[in-house]
Amino acid sequence: MVKIRCLLIEDNKLVSETLSLALLRQNLEVDVVRSAEDALYHIRSNDYDIILLDLILPGMSGEEFIKFIRQENDIPILVISEKSSDISKAISLEIGADDYITKPVYIVELIARIKAILRRTKRNDQPSESYLEFHGIRINLNVHEVLKGDQSISLTVKEYDLLKLFFENPNNVLSKSQIYRNIWREELYGNDNIINVHIRRLREKIEDDPKNPSVIETVWGVGYRLGKLQT
Repeated sequence: MVKIRCLLIEDNKLVSETLSLALLRQNLEVDVVRSAEDALYHIRSNDYDIILLDLILPGMSGEEFIKFIRQENDIPILVISEKSSDISKAISLEIGADDYITKPVYIVELIARIKAILRRTKRNDQPSESYLEFHGIRINLNVHEVLKGDQSISLTVKEYDLLKLFFENPNNVLSKSQIYRNIWREELYGNDNIINVHIRRLREKIEDDPKNPSVIETVWGVGYRLGKLQT
């Protein structure tokens, strides 16, 4: 069985040693770094399945690190932070984190969160290929790959999950509450801008004309839907 390989970015020595030991006991491989700068070197030199990121770091902050990584890499990022406010969580998710957990960390929950993310990002063990296809865009569910024609499209985890959600519901208008519940696994309260931002970024990657989208259409006052094919 292939082990999950994690990069833990945590400047608190006691916390990093405690977490890494607990993860090793769960049969995960863990590299530990103390700063975002060291993390960038490791990411460019190794192949990780997931990043576990503390937001409070020396030099570059965790938020700055997420923004930087998302410019060049779609590796899943799970934030582990003392910041428990909804604002901090919303900002982290909006700029590209895949999940957010607050300290103190319970290892059972942490492992469950890691596995939940990787179920959506790693290769499927099924031998047969499984596809969702619409508007000339194909999702290969087994290898987490999206193709537009013959061109591979690089999506973040949340972008991939959004596209898959629409393809699985071709005849339904999805409200923002439904989208948030399916993608972020919790109820939507207050500001829905995080959804708007992810939809905009997804459109920029899959639409022929993002300003006049035909794949994911806006239903004003309701939500979004998969566009109808032109006949």
